Amino acid sequence: MTLPSIYSKSRLRLFTDRKKSIKQIDMCLEGGGKHLSFKGLRKIGKSELAKYYIATHPKQQLAYIDLENLNLTVELFPQEYVGTICFWYFNKGMGFVEEFHNPFNVIKKINDPLVTSTMTGILQELEKKSPNYKLMMEYALNFPEQLSSRDDTTIGIFIDEFQLFMELSGKFDITRLLRSIVQNQHRTRYVALGSWMTKFDELFADAASPLFLHFALESLPNFSRDDSFEFLLKYFNRFEITLTKEMLDKMYGLCHGHPMYLNSLADRLLLLNSTGMDMDKKSVKMAFLTEITSKNGIINRHCNYILNVSLVKSKSHATLKTILHILAKEDDSGLTLSLISEKMKRKPNIVLKQLNRLLATDLLIKTDRNYCFADPVIKQYMEIEELGIDLSLSDNLLSQVKPDLFEELEEKYLKASTQLGTAKESEIREIISGFNGQVVGGHLFGRDGTILLPRVDEASNFVDIDSNGDIFDENFVVEIDALVKGSENWLVEVKWKNKPSQPSDIDMLIRKKQFIEGIRNLNIDALWLISKNGFSEKTIDVAEANNVLLTDADDLYSIKKAVFRHKRKVM
Repeated sequence: MTLPSIYSKSRLRLFTDRKKSIKQIDMCLEGGGKHLSFKGLRKIGKSELAKYYIATHPKQQLAYIDLENLNLTVELFPQEYVGTICFWYFNKGMGFVEEFHNPFNVIKKINDPLVTSTMTGILQELEKKSPNYKLMMEYALNFPEQLSSRDDTTIGIFIDEFQLFMELSGKFDITRLLRSIVQNQHRTRYVALGSWMTKFDELFADAASPLFLHFALESLPNFSRDDSFEFLLKYFNRFEITLTKEMLDKMYGLCHGHPMYLNSLADRLLLLNSTGMDMDKKSVKMAFLTEITSKNGIINRHCNYILNVSLVKSKSHATLKTILHILAKEDDSGLTLSLISEKMKRKPNIVLKQLNRLLATDLLIKTDRNYCFADPVIKQYMEIEELGIDLSLSDNLLSQVKPDLFEELEEKYLKASTQLGTAKESEIREIISGFNGQVVGGHLFGRDGTILLPRVDEASNFVDIDSNGDIFDENFVVEIDALVKGSENWLVEVKWKNKPSQPSDIDMLIRKKQFIEGIRNLNIDALWLISKNGFSEKTIDVAEANNVLLTDADDLYSIKKAVFRHKRKVM
């Protein structure tokens, strides 16, 4: 079988599953009923599905058009669209499609009267003082129907990144034009593909859209466990490498069945194996960690690209990234609006606007009342990106790295453990010991503007007894998580519970301040309450009234980063 230029035999051998989707395409191209559309995460396999189908159905008239590779201006798009149809219809997808983007080359190469009249009509209209761009687009979009009608055949057109059609709006309403074209064509069938999932919902599932009811909307999911195993076995069988069930399970779990991640992980594992590394569960972890942390890792580059493309579309870039970092530290089920608002110390109606923007970028999805990452691997990447980890080592060097290092990194970064555990107070005192007059954002302490951190001489825990019951009950044991002495004296209380801190915590902190100032004759300049799960609205109000600094787990992490980054620069 001669394959078109867009597909290779090696890719054909690795193609896995998608039986349901192929059947849906069969039914669509057989005619009758709605056209078809597939939405899904980037690199999930939508383009691969289209190219595989074209490669395995050589007797059908099929075309593949990637709108990302066409000039999306009303002047040039019609020419390139017609040229791409010609590339597939007359050239069977062999050679370079770019050669067919020049209308004069197409007329010369094809020498077909319908092609010539269509291209000439577009070019003549373009030469007019006030071109009718809508007419030019009609010439282009009607061309495949005219071609298949003349030759008494049918044509199936796969249009990748279909949502980019919307960029042609301005001179006319492109969606209404598409509807009028599509509903009057009988020999042309369309399969739309796109990675902007919310836009596909808007185009094909919203009753207000002109294209509603003209396309059936389907989702292309990640591979199942069995399909992931099948793909990985196909991949490694080419090299006569056997994978254990444990390795297969680990690879599926790390990649969540995403085909591109599985392929990238397999590539990396093969490279590590070529340097003499054993093929086992530990090497799988090492390969994945390298892929997601290293600047030359395919997974790392992909995640970075998705974030940049998604966030550049939105305003309030910094705020959106803050929300993503908050959710990255939670489990995959995400958080409710109220919990996110508490962590950000902002009103829910303001946070909701930002969440809706993130939903529109497809970075987040909403399940029940929770907001969470659409792609769990990007969630892991977000954690690692903030930590600034980069394992950009050659694969030969990686093979010499002690596995214990990767075990440590896996535990520290992949599990996303931001909890301080049983040593939380001790670690917080260590952070405070790094205070040395740095200027940090006041929002990290629940304040506007900036805050000048004190120069700290000592940060220690404090235990005493109110033997006389002056402040507390008689013989009450007074425990203070961190008594800070230096250019300013601070009193720090840590509440590491699975619920927001309450006003009673502030009341206790104020009473401890009174005890210290009375018993130790030590003036306290600031009160600081740290809470793992943020603060109730009433607690925030009480804190503002009593000038108490507030920090949650996420802001504590940012403070730690600022402090230790400063220390590294000094060193």
